[in-house]
Amino acid sequence: MKRIFCLLFSTILFLQSCDKPSSTSGNIASNNENKNVEFQPESNSTLITPTEATFYVPAYGHLFHREGKENQKIQLGILLSIRNTDPFFPIEVKEITYYDSKGKSIKKLIQKKITIDAMSTEEYYIPENDLSGGAGANFIVRLDHEKDSNDPLIQTVMISTKSNQGISFVCDGIKIK
Repeated sequence: MKRIFCLLFSTILFLQSCDKPSSTSGNIASNNENKNVEFQPESNSTLITPTEATFYVPAYGHLFHREGKENQKIQLGILLSIRNTDPFFPIEVKEITYYDSKGKSIKKLIQKKITIDAMSTEEYYIPENDLSGGAGANFIVRLDHEKDSNDPLIQTVMISTKSNQGISFVCDGIKIK
């Protein structure tokens, strides 16, 4: 009799533990399953305590490679990417200037100040057929950002897919002021 009672009690416990949890059980994972969670950054239209920063961003308009006994140029397209890494504050870009290998200013990429909202990105493209920059091209990016905000991530991505070969690489900008 004792054995039957223990077996019956164990069976009831086992079956009870197999019940589906109720919606009020506090199971957060089941309440949020299959829901897309999207980050909603906050954005302020003006900076409260602006801080000026200047970034130097290297770029390569072309590279050399050896084919036989001659050096050949591979023309590269250049993508300048300015990423606001702060989840709360915008950045205000005041100047983007493209320079050639000799340090000569080639062109200004913006004519007036632009705002990049929190967690947003702005991009500029120099096509492969633009030969003005050369192998030592670079950008100077001047901007204002909130004093206590994250620095932006500023990079160039160089790419070429001529012939049957592809080449791409990234260069990070550095803060110089």
